[in-house]
Amino acid sequence: MSRSRVSPGVAYLTRGLLSVIFPTASSVIIVGRLACLQGFSVSPWLLSAMTLGAVPLGFAAYVFVDEISQRRKATRLGARLVPRIQGKWPGNLDKLVNVILTLEVEYLGQPNSGPTLNYRCLWEDYIVTTEPQHVKTILVTDFHNYVKGAKFREAADSILGTGVFNSDGNLRRAFRLHRTMTRPFFTHDRISHFEIFDRHANRAIALAKDRFRMDLAIDFQDLISRFTLDSASEFLFGDCIDSLSVELPFPDNTLQSTNSKPRPGDNAAAFTNAFSQAQHAISRRVIIGAAWPMTEILADSTAQHMKVVDKFLDPILEAALRRHSTAAKSDADETAEDQTFLDHLVKLTSDFKIVKDETLNILLAGRDTTASTLTSAIYLLAMHPEILSRLREEIISKVGPTRMPTYGDIKEMKYIQAVLNETMRLFPAV
Repeated sequence: MSRSRVSPGVAYLTRGLLSVIFPTASSVIIVGRLACLQGFSVSPWLLSAMTLGAVPLGFAAYVFVDEISQRRKATRLGARLVPRIQGKWPGNLDKLVNVILTLEVEYLGQPNSGPTLNYRCLWEDYIVTTEPQHVKTILVTDFHNYVKGAKFREAADSILGTGVFNSDGNLRRAFRLHRTMTRPFFTHDRISHFEIFDRHANRAIALAKDRFRMDLAIDFQDLISRFTLDSASEFLFGDCIDSLSVELPFPDNTLQSTNSKPRPGDNAAAFTNAFSQAQHAISRRVIIGAAWPMTEILADSTAQHMKVVDKFLDPILEAALRRHSTAAKSDADETAEDQTFLDHLVKLTSDFKIVKDETLNILLAGRDTTASTLTSAIYLLAMHPEILSRLREEIISKVGPTRMPTYGDIKEMKYIQAVLNETMRLFPAV
């Protein structure tokens, strides 16, 4: 898939300059003509300076009016404005710099702010909340009133494209198209194909046991992310990324960590790393806010990572499209037992971009939400061994130590459902 050669920063500056140049030039011409008609002689330099000065003054007036409007609306509704982070520099630029530098090591607003705050950067509101009732309202009870919006879609476009998770319900035609394409595949029969998950789980457990025999710790989040990536990729498009074949990272304080090097030409490791780095770039853009293109003046921060993803994924998608074009299957509703999500998609459209965007969107969801929930669950079970013991008793009594569970087994195990529900309440994946 071709990608833009113009960096986001250059495009952003170009749009901004054009939005200033045309009104400014028009104002200069109009004011100059009016002065001539009235018989006044006005220096072009003075006229230009006055017109250019009107741009920041106009912006300042807009910000002031917007703040007054927000306060009046809050008063009318009997509400209070969300507390703002107060920086020392105009537009909270110092706070923006601090967020960029500390993004990897701390949460926004810690430790001096409450559960809800307005991270207002460059005069744009950016409200962050960890309040459970607010999260419930956004994700459940009033979901359709909290759209992603054009700014999020622009930030995520280089990875998610036009996929289902980069579309809003208010854009009804596009949203319904994506839902219509993806939803029919995920039926009861499909999600109960546990053989794939069982096989990759056994590989992940074997890798963990190897390290435990060496008396070394493991990065469980890394391990479970590989498990979900391999499971999701095989389930969705029939080709396993095989990230579990790559050696697990060693703890930083070991000799093996110093000597460990990635194997050249390792496509699984390259794809896994590139996919993760591209996601981090999107998170960084969203946190910075509307001005994120200014941090990518020289190049798109996702471009190199997505080249690696494209190199791995494009041949798989092209092969699926070729298979469908030569199979001469006319009925798109007929679903073969071994059909993958990718096979399902190419029956509905031959548009390469749509197929790719949907595949990446579902792969991202299948990997990240599951990995996040399982990582949080293990973290909580490690802190509460009595819960772990009771959970193990239920699994042994219903399934046994070696048998693969069925869909019916999962439905009967109420305690494991309660554990997962509580995990998602405390650490929601989305």
